[in-house]
Amino acid sequence: MDQSLAGNLNEAIESLVHYCQANQWAGYDPYDALNSKVFKSTPFYRSKLCRIAFTQAMKRSPVNLRPLLGVPREQNPKALALFATALLKLSDKEDEAKDVVRLLLKAKSAGRPYACWGYNFAWQNRVTFVPRGEPNIICTTFAGNALLDAYEKYHDDECLRTALSASEFLLQGLQIAEAGDEICFSYTPLDREQVHNANLL
Repeated sequence: MDQSLAGNLNEAIESLVHYCQANQWAGYDPYDALNSKVFKSTPFYRSKLCRIAFTQAMKRSPVNLRPLLGVPREQNPKALALFATALLKLSDKEDEAKDVVRLLLKAKSAGRPYACWGYNFAWQNRVTFVPRGEPNIICTTFAGNALLDAYEKYHDDECLRTALSASEFLLQGLQIAEAGDEICFSYTPLDREQVHNANLL
């Protein structure tokens, strides 16, 4: 790699890590509209169509209305898993990687028999309302893979135990549709939707 390009890349990585640390690895998500304290205080929050419309309006707005509408910056378990995976690949970010792995371990959905993770916000699709923290196949897969990476690098038994528990959640905690010799996992324990990109993970 060209030295100037490598220097620019390292500078960008350092700047991004510094920014994320300064914000305690927290931020906004395109779909976090239902964390709005203002919207929750209105009767519209109880309407499926209003929840969908408000989420799409917040997502598509050219101006970030989240501070005005009481949506806080928060740590997102999927983002923590992605941060951990990236930091584990960098030879000079061992301390940062370990810190994020610990945050990921703490971010598990509470009160579940297996390790699993959900988004830090409630969300509504055309069929299902999913409460904040409800575990799903996407967050859990990214978290499990990050913990396997951490175990491979640090040989931390807690990371391996938690990743194995996450695999049990996928097998025991989700709905599984079967057709002949084919299976398809649901997105969350609450639904029976068949989402192929999630299953490919």
